[in-house]
Amino acid sequence: CPRKRCSSQPTPPEQEQSHLEPSLEEGFIDTHCHLDMLYSKLSFQGTFTKFRKIYSSSFPKEFQGCISDFCDPRTLTDCLWEELLKEDLVWGAFGCHPHFARYYSESQERNLLQALRHPKAVAFGEMGLDYSYKCTTPVPEQHKVTRLSLVCL
Repeated sequence: CPRKRCSSQPTPPEQEQSHLEPSLEEGFIDTHCHLDMLYSKLSFQGTFTKFRKIYSSSFPKEFQGCISDFCDPRTLTDCLWEELLKEDLVWGAFGCHPHFARYYSESQERNLLQALRHPKAVAFGEMGLDYSYKCTTPVPEQHKVTRLSLVCL
């Protein structure tokens, strides 16, 4: 919406439109990606900075960062999530996706809570229920883990 001005003078149309046009400084943040899974699929080891250089064609100049979703609690025992969150352009979301609910344990819950305390942890998730044919975790197990996840917050 246009900014209010102290003057009662109407704003010239060319100035009023200028706030709608993108500037070179604007960009975007990917709010849902899975860097841990991507690294695994590509057998990549290294920093996110190096990753962006290698795959530079996938990162337009407007890229301002990403929130990597760590939703398999089994992966919270490795240091990848901590290394990624050391990067300037990476923040984290942590949870237990229903596909991984069958692997949820008290130890993984402790790891999840520890990760959520990290200063660059910005979200709780991806978690919940998945009734699709793709999810092989039994529904009662999904319900149990979802309840546990909500209570531990």
